[in-house]
Amino acid sequence: MTNNEDVSGAFVTLRVFRVFRIFKFSRHSQGLRILGYTLKSCASELGFLLFSLTMAIIIFATVMFYAEKGSSSSKFTSIPASFWYTIVTMTTLGYGDMVPKTIAGKIFGSICSLSGVLVIALPVPVIVSNFSRIYHQNQRADKRRAQK
Repeated sequence: MTNNEDVSGAFVTLRVFRVFRIFKFSRHSQGLRILGYTLKSCASELGFLLFSLTMAIIIFATVMFYAEKGSSSSKFTSIPASFWYTIVTMTTLGYGDMVPKTIAGKIFGSICSLSGVLVIALPVPVIVSNFSRIYHQNQRADKRRAQK
């Protein structure tokens, strides 16, 4: 690597830290503060989401590896390699770089996709209701302050 590439790489790294300025902006933005309070109040739900997603990814990656093990043209060469397919499928990105070839793989791939949608969608109503509750509490507090 040349010296110029090192310097440009350092500047790119420093630019990433500019993203953290959004947290400074949250002091002045009521919406960002409410979002922060919501995420704090939903920590257990978000933890459950992360745990459920992690467990489902591990299980489906293992199942997909063994379902596709017999196919010669399969890209599911190991369980860690199957993690990529499972993450992409469960989050409904669907790049298409890894595709199941066997009937069992296609069935489990479909179940994996549906499971991902359910696991990700289940905590959303709880988070939305917490956001709504905190938002309305904040609105009432603003009204009381304005009346004084």
